[in-house]
Amino acid sequence: MKRQNILIYFIFSPLLISQPNYEFEIIQLPNLQLPLDMNHDGTVIVGTDFSGQAIMWTEDEGEQVLGAGEAWGVSEDGRIFAEMINSNGNREAAIIENGEITFLGNVEGGGTCDAFLSHGLGISADGFTGVGMGWINCGTEAFYWTDDSGIVELGQYNGSSTKAQAISGDGQVIGGWAQTSNRASCLWDREGNITFIGSLQGGNDYGEVMAISQDGTQVVGYCAGSGANQSEAYIWTESTGMTGLGVPPNNAQFNRSQALDISENNIVIGQYLYLGMTDYRACIWTDSTGIMIDLKEHLIDKGMDGLEDWTLMKGHCVSSDGSVFAGYGRVGTQWTGWIIRMTSTILPGNILLVPSEYATVQDAIIASSDRDTVLIAPGTYEEHINFGGKNIVVGSYALVYGSAETFINQTIIDGSGSGSVATFNSGEDSSAVLYGLTLQNGNAEYGGGIMIESSEPTIEYLIIQNNNGQYGGGVYARYECEPVFNHVTVINNSASQGGGLRFRDNANPHISNCTIKWNTATSEGGGIYCNNANPNVSYSLITGNYAMDGGDAVYLKINCEAFFNYTTITSNGSAESNSSSGVYCITNCHPQFTSTIVWGNRESQIEFSEASNSNMVTINYCDIEGGMEGIVTNNNGSVSWITGNIDENPLFCDSWNWDFNLAEDSPCVGTGIAGNNMGAFDVGCGPMMSADVDIPSTFNLKQNYPNPFNSVTTIEYYLYNKSFINISIYDIYGRRLKTLFNKIQNQGHWSIVWDGLDENGITAPSGIYLYKLSSGDRTKTRKMFLLK
Repeated sequence: MKRQNILIYFIFSPLLISQPNYEFEIIQLPNLQLPLDMNHDGTVIVGTDFSGQAIMWTEDEGEQVLGAGEAWGVSEDGRIFAEMINSNGNREAAIIENGEITFLGNVEGGGTCDAFLSHGLGISADGFTGVGMGWINCGTEAFYWTDDSGIVELGQYNGSSTKAQAISGDGQVIGGWAQTSNRASCLWDREGNITFIGSLQGGNDYGEVMAISQDGTQVVGYCAGSGANQSEAYIWTESTGMTGLGVPPNNAQFNRSQALDISENNIVIGQYLYLGMTDYRACIWTDSTGIMIDLKEHLIDKGMDGLEDWTLMKGHCVSSDGSVFAGYGRVGTQWTGWIIRMTSTILPGNILLVPSEYATVQDAIIASSDRDTVLIAPGTYEEHINFGGKNIVVGSYALVYGSAETFINQTIIDGSGSGSVATFNSGEDSSAVLYGLTLQNGNAEYGGGIMIESSEPTIEYLIIQNNNGQYGGGVYARYECEPVFNHVTVINNSASQGGGLRFRDNANPHISNCTIKWNTATSEGGGIYCNNANPNVSYSLITGNYAMDGGDAVYLKINCEAFFNYTTITSNGSAESNSSSGVYCITNCHPQFTSTIVWGNRESQIEFSEASNSNMVTINYCDIEGGMEGIVTNNNGSVSWITGNIDENPLFCDSWNWDFNLAEDSPCVGTGIAGNNMGAFDVGCGPMMSADVDIPSTFNLKQNYPNPFNSVTTIEYYLYNKSFINISIYDIYGRRLKTLFNKIQNQGHWSIVWDGLDENGITAPSGIYLYKLSSGDRTKTRKMFLLK
């Protein structure tokens, strides 16, 4: 056995011991107060000070004054592109090499405007191409410059100003803005061909390109924002179009963010309006954050100390590997530039094997330390786990072999009907990971499947099923936390509030690539329930959920700002509910939908409470059944119906069998924001040709939901013509237990609820039951499981 464990460690350790430990350094730049650009590793930084002197900082020599002006770009070989004060007192584009300034002139036909002649605003990493703008008749014209050709004009746009300020590493892609009705984000090639890349707001092309990745494939900047964002940072690629990066929470008069630079590993640095109209803070976006967040808070979360007296106001540049940032702000009351270095080291962690070394998962967790990995062999483990404040990875063999679906179904933690299956309530951070498991049969007041409190775990590739709770059948999270859910299926859970998930008191989850399905609430919020929480949901499916008292898919109670991007919300609700609606808002809530499908939910798609404070909903590039009429405000709120919205059958491939991929001819294909698809899924079948194709041509019986169930379940069926039908429940031996329906019914899509009682009102015991739909000589039968 010992030799076997050594072999397992040898195979697994390169894959599992991968949690980083961070070390930080902050360097104050009292003279380089406005850092503007850096080389690939952050060892050379250029910019200016508040007195108008161009400054260069190097790791070896510190700060050096280059002359009067502003240094905007530095190449890998140390060439600096700048705007410097010439002998006439005007600002002129210049190249600086080895301390020597060479002025470059202006665009053809140009001249001065006030004290401006031309500006050097960036240089390619290879040092061969600079970009900027020159002045002509007090307007501007974008240009690029090379040693061989000098200044090459890129032209004005219809006689209006243009500006080039960003360039790829090889100098082939140039970015900036061109004046249309606004200044608009655009790209040029070396021949001067211009491409406008749009914005996040229909009818408003305002924006600027601020930086371009080394290979020219990714573009960042800011533009007219989505939803309630006046301006918003973005990433643009030719294949995916423009993606908004959001705006961090703030107390400003406007929601504004800007992306100013991007690393080669997709880390974006910038600033956002924090307070009032002029008080900005530095912000950051990474693949893992999913949205722009405050840079200082991000660094503190990563473990950086010593920032108490610092106000980081703007992050302007980032190294190629994303480990060095530069910008400006204050330390105490002193304005200064700053450099922050973040070094990631992988400290050796242990692998704890269950059950070969530890009989239970919790035994292994207790024995673990931060950065360890608890690796669980396939099997069913009847227990409850609590991370106990440890930032560790707990997962199945999916961590190693990558076959997530196989090991999720084979590796089960079963709560045996009592307590939360998994708990995070001791301040765990995002490096506390639960991966590749099924969590089932929990039963707790708060979170039958997972209970999260003041912690920010990462939950990935999980099935959370058949759990019960008073609050949050599948998941409950509260108190200042931002848990991440990625590729998680929350299915067949039940609660009084939040059958699937419940969030409150500043629990602001990031939910992506998830399925929330067949969950039930005896009160509110079948799929998701929020109270003072701001969920961010993307590329996810919310379907088949119902609540007795409102919000079959989503229930937003008080002060909730929920974001739904590229999400499909469909087929939620039950005829037995007291009140049905897809998304329900009570007071002072503002859900925002972008490139999302809200279709086929029982009764209203989106509804506001008649009383309480008013609500608001923002719809942008969405497919909403009933259009604006599908949103019932009850005269208690407003609808911001922005642009690109439709009211057309989305043509799901096979909604009858819960397949919500889009047909080839779906009106949702290519009509989302930036030409992307609406909803969570891509094209999954050929053309439908008709909006009625997914209706069966004969009568049909769907699988009940939830299944298994512990109190009530819904049975849906379809009749293609008016007929006499019978729906009955049988035990596994074929004995009729109860007749649910036995009369003539019209053509249509119907549903009926079984409450688990027999004909005499006696509760049926746990077990497998059959339900049968009969009409003449036609029958359909399915199985279901009652679990008490």
